[in-house]
Amino acid sequence: MTKLRRTALLAGSCMLGLAAPAGAQSENQSGGVAASQAATRDVEAILADLDALQMPKYDSSRREDGEYVKQYIQDRADYRNGRADLAMELYRADRAHPKAAELMLERWSTLESLKEFEQVLAETKAVEASDASLANDAAYHHALAFGGATDWDIAETMPVIDAFIARAPGDDRGASLLNTAARAAQSTEDQKMLYQRMVDDFPEARTSRFAAGKLRQLSSVGEPFELAFKNAVDGATINVAQQKGTIFVIDFWATWCGPCIAEMPHMKELYAEYKGQGVEFIGISLDLPEDKGGLEKLLAYVKDNEIAWPQFYQGAGWEGEFSKRWGVNAIPCVFVVDAEGNLYSTNARGKLEKMLPELIARREGTN
Repeated sequence: MTKLRRTALLAGSCMLGLAAPAGAQSENQSGGVAASQAATRDVEAILADLDALQMPKYDSSRREDGEYVKQYIQDRADYRNGRADLAMELYRADRAHPKAAELMLERWSTLESLKEFEQVLAETKAVEASDASLANDAAYHHALAFGGATDWDIAETMPVIDAFIARAPGDDRGASLLNTAARAAQSTEDQKMLYQRMVDDFPEARTSRFAAGKLRQLSSVGEPFELAFKNAVDGATINVAQQKGTIFVIDFWATWCGPCIAEMPHMKELYAEYKGQGVEFIGISLDLPEDKGGLEKLLAYVKDNEIAWPQFYQGAGWEGEFSKRWGVNAIPCVFVVDAEGNLYSTNARGKLEKMLPELIARREGTN
């Protein structure tokens, strides 16, 4: 295996069904899981310590207090660190205990969030070889850690993913591994291969629901982009195909998405700068259904924050037909449509300052 490298997760996005555990500094284990190692304490003492650990409560009224926030982060780290340490201790004391397996999975997830991949690789290899009841779970986390350790290099990681799928062919976590590898893949061809495998081999997996849409994203750049809807704000009909010459920024977002809201002031600045240059924005709302207050929250936010561009309210959260058809499972997500009405980018978040002037110049024939 190549030299281990650190991976960096894309920060600041709301993702469907994905929530990386907050990390904590973990113990430095050097020998994997030695199940035969004598426990230093009995099981009841370990469980008592587990019960005594409490996740710190966050006081949102003190969010502007830097010292408080710093201490909260440390307390949360100590909590997870403690649970990870006690998980290993319990497993060594009594691997057959009903809580032992569950806590080991939590431990590995915590270590993975800390990029402690070598530690996870050592532990999962030992467990896979010695504990049949936890072997498939260990193999899954081994593949996750291996992918993280190699920055999800496709050539190196695919044999490990394939080994897990061969070991547990009916386990939908195989689709999850393929999806993670696809998101990290550097080449379009690798992404297409991985998403296609998800569609072909795991058609019923929850993770695969958006794979066909991801394939559509990858194959549709340069093709005509179709979007027609009624503006949720005033009921006007908007049809992108009928507005040739206009450059469109398509922003998939929701009022419940913190990163979306955090970026909205900048989006307003960009809109004000480029509105007079033949650029239009469209919001694709992934807010909740109307009977759960989604439309009300959308309209209130748009009004209170003076959002001037039209909004396509799908009314179905993550299950919105349009966004799902395009494989959108993380927001904010920004598409750009060029002046010819063709999809120019499905990955324009953070790139509009460069992309829009280039498209305007190309339309005007000055580039």
